[in-house]
Amino acid sequence: MRFLVASEGDEAGLRQREELLRLASWTREEPFGGREAWRIRDMILLTIPEVHLYRDHLDRDLESSFDEQVDLVVRRPSFHRHRDG
Repeated sequence: MRFLVASEGDEAGLRQREELLRLASWTREEPFGGREAWRIRDMILLTIPEVHLYRDHLDRDLESSFDEQVDLVVRRPSFHRHRDG
Protein backbone atom coordinates (compact mmCIF):
# COMPACT_ATOMS: atom_id res chain seq x y z
CA MET A 1 0.00 0.00 0.00
CA ARG A 2 1.17 3.53 -0.76
CA PHE A 3 0.38 6.30 1.71
CA LEU A 4 0.16 10.02 0.98
CA VAL A 5 0.60 11.91 4.24
CA ALA A 6 -0.13 15.59 4.87
CA SER A 7 0.72 17.50 8.05
CA GLU A 8 -1.85 19.75 9.72
CA GLY A 9 0.89 22.34 10.20
CA ASP A 10 1.55 22.65 6.47
CA GLU A 11 -1.13 24.73 4.74
CA ALA A 12 0.23 24.06 1.26
CA GLY A 13 0.25 20.31 1.93
CA LEU A 14 -3.35 20.52 3.15
CA ARG A 15 -4.33 22.34 -0.04
CA GLN A 16 -2.64 19.59 -2.06
CA ARG A 17 -4.63 17.02 -0.07
CA GLU A 18 -7.89 18.84 -0.82
CA GLU A 19 -7.02 19.04 -4.51
CA LEU A 20 -6.27 15.30 -4.64
CA LEU A 21 -9.62 14.60 -2.97
CA ARG A 22 -11.35 16.80 -5.54
CA LEU A 23 -9.66 15.19 -8.55
CA ALA A 24 -10.67 11.58 -7.90
CA SER A 25 -13.36 9.42 -6.29
CA TRP A 26 -11.80 8.52 -2.96
CA THR A 27 -13.52 6.15 -0.52
CA ARG A 28 -13.59 7.11 3.14
CA GLU A 29 -11.29 4.84 5.15
CA GLU A 30 -11.04 4.14 8.88
CA PRO A 31 -9.58 7.19 10.64
CA PHE A 32 -5.89 7.29 11.46
CA GLY A 33 -5.05 8.87 14.79
CA GLY A 34 -8.57 10.26 15.01
CA ARG A 35 -8.26 12.02 11.65
CA GLU A 36 -10.00 11.25 8.38
CA ALA A 37 -8.37 9.02 5.78
CA TRP A 38 -9.37 8.14 2.21
CA ARG A 39 -8.49 5.29 -0.16
CA ILE A 40 -8.28 4.95 -3.91
CA ARG A 41 -7.00 1.66 -5.37
CA ASP A 42 -3.66 0.93 -3.61
CA MET A 43 -3.25 4.40 -2.09
CA ILE A 44 -4.39 5.91 1.21
CA LEU A 45 -4.44 9.67 1.80
CA LEU A 46 -4.30 10.88 5.40
CA THR A 47 -3.31 13.72 7.70
CA ILE A 48 -1.16 13.73 10.83
CA PRO A 49 -1.09 16.50 13.43
CA GLU A 50 2.66 16.84 13.77
CA VAL A 51 5.30 18.04 11.34
CA HIS A 52 6.56 15.09 9.28
CA LEU A 53 10.14 15.40 10.50
CA TYR A 54 9.04 14.84 14.09
CA ARG A 55 6.84 11.77 13.44
CA ASP A 56 8.77 8.63 14.32
CA HIS A 57 7.73 5.11 13.27
CA LEU A 58 5.01 6.30 10.92
CA ASP A 59 5.39 3.25 8.68
CA ARG A 60 4.95 0.87 11.60
CA ASP A 61 1.89 2.78 12.85
CA LEU A 62 0.33 2.78 9.37
CA GLU A 63 0.80 -0.98 9.00
CA SER A 64 -0.77 -1.57 12.40
CA SER A 65 -3.70 0.77 11.85
CA PHE A 66 -4.62 -0.25 8.29
CA ASP A 67 -3.43 -3.88 8.40
CA GLU A 68 -1.57 -3.27 5.14
CA GLN A 69 2.10 -3.63 4.26
CA VAL A 70 3.63 -0.20 3.67
CA ASP A 71 5.29 -0.09 0.26
CA LEU A 72 5.78 3.66 0.09
CA VAL A 73 5.12 6.71 2.26
CA VAL A 74 4.95 10.02 0.42
CA ARG A 75 4.95 12.94 2.76
CA ARG A 76 3.26 16.02 1.40
CA PRO A 77 5.59 18.67 2.80
CA SER A 78 5.79 22.06 1.27
CA PHE A 79 9.06 23.90 1.21
CA HIS A 80 7.44 26.79 -0.59
CA ARG A 81 7.83 30.14 1.11
CA HIS A 82 5.84 33.15 0.14
CA ARG A 83 8.03 36.01 -1.04
CA ASP A 84 6.65 38.15 1.81
CA GLY A 85 7.75 35.73 4.51
